[in-house]
Amino acid sequence: DPSRPTTPLRVISQCGNHTLDTPFFMFVDPSSDNIFVANCGRSFVEVFSKDGHYIRSIGTGYGSSPGQLDNPCGVCLHSSNNILVTDTHNHRLCLFTQDGEFVTEYGKLPQDSTPYDVACTRSGRVMFTDNTGKYVRHF
Repeated sequence: DPSRPTTPLRVISQCGNHTLDTPFFMFVDPSSDNIFVANCGRSFVEVFSKDGHYIRSIGTGYGSSPGQLDNPCGVCLHSSNNILVTDTHNHRLCLFTQDGEFVTEYGKLPQDSTPYDVACTRSGRVMFTDNTGKYVRHF
């Protein structure tokens, strides 16, 4: 069957000197084939090569200051070629460069918003699931 993979299943778990802890959503950058994984339990987004080798972490660790994350669940490629992350417990969306530099807090979310997963269209429209209200919001 041509639709079935012919290579053996591989496991990605090491991220530098730590491991994945409650990985949630992920995406593959179509231009580089790098894999971006929201590592909720460690409050980073982990970046791996297409072969599964650890490249870097995005975010400066647990917290609420610019660049810090608290339970990031969703991650996607924004139309600006930056990385958009749902910073779930901080009730915000954060934009980072692909090299991991914090750019800005993206958009203004309602106080009761708890962003969970995120998706972007090619034209730049941003949509995210809101776990508190159980609905989808968009900019």
